[in-house]
Amino acid sequence: MQVLHRFFSRIYVVYLSYKDVLTKLYNRNKYIKTIEYYTTHPLSRIGAAYMDLNGLKETNDKLGHEAGDELIRRTAEQFTKEFPKHSYRTGGDEFVVLHANIDKHEFYRKVETLVENLKMNDISISYGILWKEQCDNLELMLNEADKLMYENKKEFYSNSKYDRQKNRRE
Repeated sequence: MQVLHRFFSRIYVVYLSYKDVLTKLYNRNKYIKTIEYYTTHPLSRIGAAYMDLNGLKETNDKLGHEAGDELIRRTAEQFTKEFPKHSYRTGGDEFVVLHANIDKHEFYRKVETLVENLKMNDISISYGILWKEQCDNLELMLNEADKLMYENKKEFYSNSKYDRQKNRRE
């Protein structure tokens, strides 16, 4: 019985080392391992999406961290619907989709569905999306997607009534 308990304890530790407890998505550890794996394995037909919640700080400040956690969980549910095995929570409000061997149109369709589902659930997200037929440098591709996401986030806040610098509504 004790051997069985140790066996399942080890499996649980491995599970926790790669899963985000709050969202059940893959975590940053798994994300880093995935990137490391792909530095030595050729990539083709790869899609990457960097996504960042808009307004998490405001939710935490106005409604509390439990509400912020609920917003993160609701967001993760939408990721799980479209990319159940390809979604990562890499930081507090940052998510990444990394999907190899997917058709370009299928990838963009799934991202579009994800974004629409988030909107229907009153979740605002900024994103940067790329797809490449061949990818020799995954980190470079991910950096490009990250830059696109930050450009999208700047656009969101420039069109928003929320002034991030003053941390208040105008």
